Amino acid sequence: MLAEFVITFRETLEAALVVGIVLAFLAKTKRDEYNVHVYLGIGAGIVLSALFGLFLASVPGTLEGAAEEIFEGSIMVLAAIFVAWMILWMKGQKNVAGEIEAHARKHVESGYGLGLAIFIFLAVFREGFETAVFLASAYFQSSTISVLGAVLGVAAAVALGFLMFEFAIKVNLKMFFNASGLLLILFAGGLLLQAVHEFEEAGVLPEGAPLWNSESLLSQSSTLGTFLKALFGYASRPTLAQLGAYVCFIAGFLYFYFFYGSAKPAAAMQSHKPF
Repeated sequence: MLAEFVITFRETLEAALVVGIVLAFLAKTKRDEYNVHVYLGIGAGIVLSALFGLFLASVPGTLEGAAEEIFEGSIMVLAAIFVAWMILWMKGQKNVAGEIEAHARKHVESGYGLGLAIFIFLAVFREGFETAVFLASAYFQSSTISVLGAVLGVAAAVALGFLMFEFAIKVNLKMFFNASGLLLILFAGGLLLQAVHEFEEAGVLPEGAPLWNSESLLSQSSTLGTFLKALFGYASRPTLAQLGAYVCFIAGFLYFYFFYGSAKPAAAMQSHKPF
């Protein structure tokens, strides 16, 4: 439940911040007639994200054996890459609000309401796309997903976004994104470990002998084991390839985050973000 909550809360909050900044700009400049374009963008982004999520959930049912394991493993790898990309990009941003407002101003001053709707759509769909990939990966990893956790995450983010812009409530977003980013990167490492497991079972990677067996101490099927597997990818019998993927991913991310510098990753990813 915690993983689903953190995923949907963070992604929804990012989308809510974009929408809130644009609506605040429209209110400040008394251009409320463009609000409808914002709502159209939101609706289109949510609908397309939901359809993409349904597609991801339905694909494994059409596959068998190795093909299903390769598909699930590939989605887990994609989700891990998205997590690292998202956190590094966020770290390098200094004035996201200013950039968002500049985009909104450009479309409003040119009278291009459709452009504003497309801008909002891309922002919402990007977060929805990532959420769908993350939740699908979480499901493939543990064969279950907490709908309640996901719904609570969305509701909490929408409520927080509303309070921030309607009542000017101050929130330390940098602290929140740093804390949630740390939790998500551990979650992503677990996804990568599980992806290697799927590739080993599919025969894409050679299946090595387990480095240890902690099943008698903490079974993967126990309540705590299931929780740790869903959140951090706990494996009671990890192979060298699985453990190596986990350690290298975490170590590589920490290197780029703390030592490589935020400017280069941010610049490299800037063109891939809608704001």
